[in-house]
Amino acid sequence: MSAVVFHANGIGDDLINRPALAAIAEAFDGQATLVTSARERGSFLLDDLPFRKIVRIPINDGHFDPYGVLPHLTEPTHTFISLAPYFSDDLAALRRACHAERSIGFGEDYDIPLDMLAPKHAVELAFDGARAVTGLASSRPSRPVLVFGAETIANVNRFVQRIRASKTPYMLCVHSETFHNKQLAPDVIAQVLCRFLAAHEDFVAVFLDVSRFGGSCACHADRVVSVDDMTLPFAMALLGHADLFFGIDSCMQHAADYQNVPGVVAFGSFTSPGKFGYFWSPSRFVKFTSPHDVHVVQDALDGLHDFTGKQA
Repeated sequence: MSAVVFHANGIGDDLINRPALAAIAEAFDGQATLVTSARERGSFLLDDLPFRKIVRIPINDGHFDPYGVLPHLTEPTHTFISLAPYFSDDLAALRRACHAERSIGFGEDYDIPLDMLAPKHAVELAFDGARAVTGLASSRPSRPVLVFGAETIANVNRFVQRIRASKTPYMLCVHSETFHNKQLAPDVIAQVLCRFLAAHEDFVAVFLDVSRFGGSCACHADRVVSVDDMTLPFAMALLGHADLFFGIDSCMQHAADYQNVPGVVAFGSFTSPGKFGYFWSPSRFVKFTSPHDVHVVQDALDGLHDFTGKQA
């Protein structure tokens, strides 16, 4: 049997959907084609999965050309599976054009409908697609190990060895970049860092932001590190070595969770920690009502101190 699997979301969604995508690919024994959005810098998150082919499509303003996908689908399709938890005219057109014997997806238009409003974490929600394929309702999501290139691994190992050999051998990784409506103000993040580093002289804070985080925690500037020209694979591989994570709802939060790094994550009013927070690893979450909400500072510190076993 052959299958077409559709998944088109952000970098964080690749991590959320990775267990489901891996299970589906394995269920079809290498006879499944993945259709996904074109994000070259994040291709390593999906390229290692056992799909026969991965077709990357450009998406502009939420739209793509379904008929531009068809020339890449050279075999008859037995099953069409969508892991996109939304309705799309383009997606509906692609599903019809594949002429699959059965379809699985979020919405009543599919032969096997999945409930996009089910009160579940996003990892579980995506994995409902894999459960529908395998018929194993009790199966649990498991994490396929992230695969990084040899050069990335070597560079990360050198960086980590320098940290571990220093007087500050423990690493707090920090990430503060995402969509503007989910971000915390830099001054709030700086307050958390300054007070955490003051209480933990054996920690260094490493920023995983693409842009350098200027002016943060001047009193401990020697223990706040940014990496020039950092690639996404380097940032995620480095995060896997961290002792703690502090950040916001973003792809790096999901990468920390995926790699067993305990973390404290700040959530605004646009996303829910119950649906988009940590799924596998120990975590705390704090809520903020505005980017400058200073109440986040003490709440975040309490969570970070809990993980280090130190009182605030």
